[in-house]
Amino acid sequence: MGIRPMWLTATTADLILVLARATQGLSLFSVDGNAAGLTRRSLKSMDPTRKLARLEFNSVAATPFGMPGGAAAPFACTMIEASVCLANEMVGGADRLREDALAYAMMRMQFGKPIASFQSMKHKQADMLLEVETGQVGGLLRRCLIG
Repeated sequence: MGIRPMWLTATTADLILVLARATQGLSLFSVDGNAAGLTRRSLKSMDPTRKLARLEFNSVAATPFGMPGGAAAPFACTMIEASVCLANEMVGGADRLREDALAYAMMRMQFGKPIASFQSMKHKQADMLLEVETGQVGGLLRRCLIG
């Protein structure tokens, strides 16, 4: 019996790839999405577009996928690529929040002027832009490094 507490898109997957320890070492196995002994339970998340599930494997039939014991290196590579993708996604979210903050500062009035015109707000906006652009450059560099 095995449990995977958070699995992305597992509620609708027809085929599930599972990383598991075998006698030869870390190995990948494919499991049919409707296999006997596989239990899927949807989980709530902050992002409703990202479907999460808890998977329970109880004597589930699995087919080896790839070379037995050869999953450590591909898994490490996949985790690096996934972290780069998620980091880039977060930079995009930060840029959108920066744009929304600027739009609000342009709309919000104080002393008859938009608060975006005050020097302290200009400095804050410049700092946020620098942070976002640094993240974007970092994302480009990471993509170049991993190919």
